[in-house]
Amino acid sequence: MKKILPFIIAVIITLSGSAQQDNLFEISKNLELFFSVVKELQINYADQIDPGKLTSTAIKSMLNTLDPYTILIPEDQIQNYRFFMSGEYGGIGITSLQRANGDCTIIDVKEDSPASRAGLKPGDLIVKINNIDLKDKTDEDIDILIKGEVGSPISLSIMKYKSNQIEKLTLLRENIQLPNISYSGMIGDDIGCIRLEQFTDKSSKEFYEAFQKLRQSKNLKGLIIDLRGNGGGLLDQAITIVNQFVDKGLLIVSTRGRNIDRNRNYYTTNPPLDLSIPLVVLVDKYTASASEILAGALQDLDRAVVIGEKTFGKGLVQNILPLPYNNQLKITIAKYYIPSGRCIQAIDYFKHDQNRTSVQTKPVFYTHNGRMVFEQGGIEPDLPSDSVSNNPLINSLFQNFIIFDFVNEFAYQHPHIDPLEKFTLDNKIFNDFIQFTTDRYKDWDYENINLMQQLRNQLSAQNRLDNEIKSSLDKIELQLYDQIPILLSQTREDLSFPLMSEIISRYTKPQDRIKFLITNDPEITKAANLLRDMTTYQSILAGTHPNCHNRLRPANP
Repeated sequence: MKKILPFIIAVIITLSGSAQQDNLFEISKNLELFFSVVKELQINYADQIDPGKLTSTAIKSMLNTLDPYTILIPEDQIQNYRFFMSGEYGGIGITSLQRANGDCTIIDVKEDSPASRAGLKPGDLIVKINNIDLKDKTDEDIDILIKGEVGSPISLSIMKYKSNQIEKLTLLRENIQLPNISYSGMIGDDIGCIRLEQFTDKSSKEFYEAFQKLRQSKNLKGLIIDLRGNGGGLLDQAITIVNQFVDKGLLIVSTRGRNIDRNRNYYTTNPPLDLSIPLVVLVDKYTASASEILAGALQDLDRAVVIGEKTFGKGLVQNILPLPYNNQLKITIAKYYIPSGRCIQAIDYFKHDQNRTSVQTKPVFYTHNGRMVFEQGGIEPDLPSDSVSNNPLINSLFQNFIIFDFVNEFAYQHPHIDPLEKFTLDNKIFNDFIQFTTDRYKDWDYENINLMQQLRNQLSAQNRLDNEIKSSLDKIELQLYDQIPILLSQTREDLSFPLMSEIISRYTKPQDRIKFLITNDPEITKAANLLRDMTTYQSILAGTHPNCHNRLRPANP
């Protein structure tokens, strides 16, 4: 209890300086009530309690009523947030995922890492870490166990793919640095492409260096900035990258919140690097936060054409504040607004009722040249994506690890494949995939299976499941099953690229895989072709292109 009281007092002191006077009494009263409840539980409860655990649960429950980005950061998780800032952490170079059956599965192994040197591969299972069983652990729990101080040992109990034997390994954590830029190169001989994975404290410097290297090509006609899958990071890095393509002194983003004193305007502060090169920014539904600011600012300033899917819509500003006993509070303090004046936040967490839904209205704003853009949560691209990410069948195969598991089996059966330039997804490989997917249909087509079972149960409860209806339902289920190979064959063209890229990831170096993905990506091809067609490109930015929804402001709005 002596540990809890100073925390409560600190909260009161902190709030007393900023809270309105009429709220201070209510805050103090409820904190006193909370302290009294914990004290009485400590004295009178039938079993021994853990006051620290009770307090932590109460704080998390309180924060859960706000937005998902306002969280308590315990001391043992602070290293994860340092990684967020620098992109570096002490680890062994693996990415794992807790699957529905409770298996902690390795899904990626970083090249030349402790894990790769120990022979770990995607598909291997981690049973224990430091003798702690992982069956009931979350991905966050496992992440905390894996990361630690550089040079510290970590003990793993591993079950290799296709093995029932548990192997014990002890590895030393090393400094693991994820790349800010996973690809920088030419598409053809005239279009540059930079794939930016995250915004850490080195992102803008590395982007600058990558772009300067591309500019050495005398044939450079345009640049693709690929932000797909980029979940954001440091705001100042996004602003600095925008500044490389727009004039000094332009407003890029504003933050506005309840505390007017904390509202900020962020302007470009340096001379631009290149004001004329045509730009295309690629985005998808996972493009978030700082990535959305970069894409949205370039769109609002009519400096780039945005292609892809509507972005995630994360437009909330967080600060990290120190708390007693080496804890920290990451707290939402404002919203982001990009140059046109629109906010990119999709879900309104500040409603005080239960109707927290995505933004429904579409207020109109205008770009620098007068094109209409809409505030609807996220960045709406100028041109839509031609990708297959909205194909429900392919999404289901990815989400339920069918493609991942097939490639594990393929890699196990084929220790070697042809060189990348000769390897093709031939009929035998694709037919094997069809058979594998059909055999596993209960693992990914469960929505239809469950729907049929619910219908059976409902009819049975109403005494309407006679033999004729039962026979009809059996035929429908058989037809659904028989339809799977046909559907997969019809989707072969869309499936080939993701399936091939997953296969070659097991046999090639990361940079070779990225190069293959980039040079064979239909969205990259679309962007490159647009940059080679200046008539269409300019018509989009002028708001006159017939397929672009960001049209020019009406003459009499």
